Amino acid sequence: MIKEEKNSFQRVCLFGHYSPDYARNRILKKALLRKNFCIVEARSTKKGVLRYWELLLQSLRLRFDHLVVLFPGHTDVPLAWLICKIKRADLIFDAFNSLYDSMVNDRCQVSPNSFRAKILFYVDKIACRLANIVILDTPDHCRYFSRTFNVPAEKIKFIPVGSDDDVMHPRVCHRNDNCLTVFFYGSFIPLHGIEHIVEAASVLQQKSKNINFIIAGTGQTFAAIKNASKNLENIMFTGWVPYESLPELMAQAHICLGVFGVSDKASRVIPNKVFDALALKKPIITRDSPAIREWFVHEKHLWLVPAGDGGALANAILYLYTNKALRDALAENGYALYQKQFTIHAIAQKFVEILKPYTNQ
Repeated sequence: MIKEEKNSFQRVCLFGHYSPDYARNRILKKALLRKNFCIVEARSTKKGVLRYWELLLQSLRLRFDHLVVLFPGHTDVPLAWLICKIKRADLIFDAFNSLYDSMVNDRCQVSPNSFRAKILFYVDKIACRLANIVILDTPDHCRYFSRTFNVPAEKIKFIPVGSDDDVMHPRVCHRNDNCLTVFFYGSFIPLHGIEHIVEAASVLQQKSKNINFIIAGTGQTFAAIKNASKNLENIMFTGWVPYESLPELMAQAHICLGVFGVSDKASRVIPNKVFDALALKKPIITRDSPAIREWFVHEKHLWLVPAGDGGALANAILYLYTNKALRDALAENGYALYQKQFTIHAIAQKFVEILKPYTNQ
């Protein structure tokens, strides 16, 4: 697929086998467009060697000053590096996540001492070494990459996940305020710690009949989570929900939930769902972590609980249930910070600053 959008002095090629609908990729593209970069795309959904051949042919026919490998593009970086050498372009790699960390440490789908684990480690490391700039989502994640893969700290930059404010923005809704609705959405990976949400729901079922949970999404742990909550009457599972439909569901909620997993990765990242809740001006509860503390203040912008503690989550929900003024204050303060730091406009400005040494603008 070859696609060109908008004329501008600086041309950026978005490269890889990425999904254009994935939130991170969609937000970064919109950010570049808002700063009047000309966007061209070299993208392939083919498998194996055919993917690289198609990407090579597409990119050689395009003109660009910078090439951005979008997530998940770790295995696309070596080809991107070769193309950048031919085109004399700069290579920016939005790593976003470590394949090794995700598959080995967080999801536990690959044994740490296996040959596959070593391959994943070196795919991460080589991709970071070849890029001129490596982009991640939090400063703590940047430090992890620098330490783990021996990447010079000065070539690693961070751009927060943010939210797509064309989709996620405050809206008026009609809801039942006699009950409290708690909302979570996600892909059911271990990092989310949804089992701790179920634990909180179990505690609250004994304490209040007016608190209900809506959990949207599906994924790795869905069957186990559904089974663990089979005796609970205060949880509703919606299954997969299109991103564009999420705002209406979230608007009905009184509280939105972030993540509660106990892995090291969970402590380094701030996922989309946190920023989406802020963008919708919703009070949010999520796990405490070094990453979240770098931007947010507990009891001011959001409510923090210890990781992996369903009891603490239940207590936080119950406390906010009985304190509407605090819920409203969290929503207002969180939204104000979001407007300053995490909109597409703010992300666009961050991207421009990162590219500035490589542009003539």
